[in-house]
Amino acid sequence: MLNVLKNAIPNLTGLLKQEKITIINLTLKNVNGFPVSEETKLETYAHIQPINPNEMQKITSGTLDTAIMYRFYIIDNLADVLNSINNKDSLIEWNERRFKVYSKTDWSLNGWIVIYGTETQAEVTEDV
Repeated sequence: MLNVLKNAIPNLTGLLKQEKITIINLTLKNVNGFPVSEETKLETYAHIQPINPNEMQKITSGTLDTAIMYRFYIIDNLADVLNSINNKDSLIEWNERRFKVYSKTDWSLNGWIVIYGTETQAEVTEDV
């Protein structure tokens, strides 16, 4: 069966506004009995859309208490992206903001992946 959308996506990529994002996967490693946090990063491009409150209510069934949620459509580096967001502690960095990965929808056979992310609060550091 011929997938029309999969054949059309390469021709549409010029029409979609794609922005550079970084996917950050956080893992803990045991170093001499102490947990050490390690980040692995993957840079790719995504078409990004904000999600309105009514739509967010449907997606999260009212269980998520956040005001800012975005949808990231990724059509590049699909295999690498799928491998890097298998961990529940994944973040997306975009436009100097960080989003915790809430969920992903794998449409890679059709040529894209959809990732839903909720904005995290920036950590406040005090100078001593």
